[in-house]
Amino acid sequence: LLVLAAMGVATLALATGPAARVVRAYPTLPERTALADPPRRFVATMVDFLPGLWVAMIVFGQDVTTSVGLVQQLTLAAGPFPALTFAAITVAHTSVLESLTGRTVGKAFLSIRTVAPDGSRPSFATSLWRNATKTVLPPLAVVVLLRPWHPRPGSAQTWVVVDLPKDPPPEPPKSSGRDG
Repeated sequence: LLVLAAMGVATLALATGPAARVVRAYPTLPERTALADPPRRFVATMVDFLPGLWVAMIVFGQDVTTSVGLVQQLTLAAGPFPALTFAAITVAHTSVLESLTGRTVGKAFLSIRTVAPDGSRPSFATSLWRNATKTVLPPLAVVVLLRPWHPRPGSAQTWVVVDLPKDPPPEPPKSSGRDG
């Protein structure tokens, strides 16, 4: 209960603190990109959580095919260590990939990427902060649902974008209405 209360206070502080007020309502995005929609970002996050979850399950002896009460079983059997293992692995792999390529495994799977305000990949420190807040404070996802076209608190002013096609498909020739 204490952990949940601490998460709630931290989420509230990030959502309403000074950093939240600096958010630009209309970001300047790189050319040929658009903001990725919240469902796509959510699915990418769930894909990114899988490696950390699998490792925690294997290390702490949980059958990976069991899904009912998995978090409860892991926590009751081994204390906070499975959750810490999950968080450490998730933050590490997403931060490294995002700073090197602009994409995590989930983002690459869904053809989206993270960009800094200048259009470049985020730095490692920025990626570490983004992914740590996302992993350790999951209630921040609610803020994304309430304000889908704003970065979530803790995102360090980065944006998740989808690349638009290079050239629009050619239009079929228009007929003049006369044959021959």
